[in-house]
Amino acid sequence: MVGETDADSPPAVDGAIHSAAGPDLLEECRTLNGADTGETKLTAGYRLPAKHIAHTVGPIYRSSGGKAESERLLRSCYRSTLDLCVDNGIKTVAFSGISTGMCVPFSLPLVRDVQAGSRRTRPTGRRSAQTPLCLN
Repeated sequence: MVGETDADSPPAVDGAIHSAAGPDLLEECRTLNGADTGETKLTAGYRLPAKHIAHTVGPIYRSSGGKAESERLLRSCYRSTLDLCVDNGIKTVAFSGISTGMCVPFSLPLVRDVQAGSRRTRPTGRRSAQTPLCLN
């Protein structure tokens, strides 16, 4: 399961993941020392049916340096997540909408989000395994 993390606001998906996973997830997250935009870090799934949670920081469109930089950072969210999953033998990934935001005019369009992610479903070149992509 992939959840977007934003230290500046209480995101709905991130909050729901933390609530369902239980307090041990927050304790582990505190040991990760944050993440840069486009970066992903992995934790255990705790009370969730998922064995792992990949935490990624999506770009904020209005403050990420424009369309091209925002799209590059968004692709990096997917790439770093899928690379981390391949490196850790994770075969199935479910993504929530990354950087779609709670207020659509200030977020990246969902279509661009899906396109950036779907381009990354092919093998990375570093490994021959494929990671299926499931968007919800």
